[in-house]
Amino acid sequence: MMNFSANMLGLDNAATPFGIKAMESLQELNPDKAKASNAQIMFLCLHAAGLALIPTSVIAVRAATVGINGAKAANPTDIFLPCLVATFVATLAALLIVSFKQKIKIFQPVIIAWIVGISAIIALLVWFVSSLSTVGLNIFSEQLSTGIILLIFFLIVIGGLYKRSMCLMHLLKVQKEGLKQLLKLFLIWLAC
Repeated sequence: MMNFSANMLGLDNAATPFGIKAMESLQELNPDKAKASNAQIMFLCLHAAGLALIPTSVIAVRAATVGINGAKAANPTDIFLPCLVATFVATLAALLIVSFKQKIKIFQPVIIAWIVGISAIIALLVWFVSSLSTVGLNIFSEQLSTGIILLIFFLIVIGGLYKRSMCLMHLLKVQKEGLKQLLKLFLIWLAC
């Protein structure tokens, strides 16, 4: 879950250690150590497809990189919707191809309902965005990407409260460690 979560948030390099750990865990369960198991193949294909709800790496590069004309991207987040559609199609293709190859019964009502529902949401989103002006598209893209980030964090907290897990404590601990590291970097920067 950590690997897929990092990929969905567009944290490409952060997903790699989680992916390696997941593959090591799957290898422990693998009866034939010389060959990849079906679970390992499915994980690798879904990871390679890389469903990205928020393509933060691409947005950061577009914000920092000077283009051919010598200017930065006017709106780095306008890549959001094309990335969402492309990674959704790639993930769906990977899921279907591996499911057919491994003879997984994917045509079950619940799975079909999820695929059709998510596809309909993305199709409606594309239809809506195609009707917007350039200015409206920029505003909508920024608001949507920000809204999805906030929604994901709220869902994590609400899910933790619902399951009565220590989710909030872990979240606060990670945040505290991150702030400590940020403070150390700031002090090093000041010393230079």
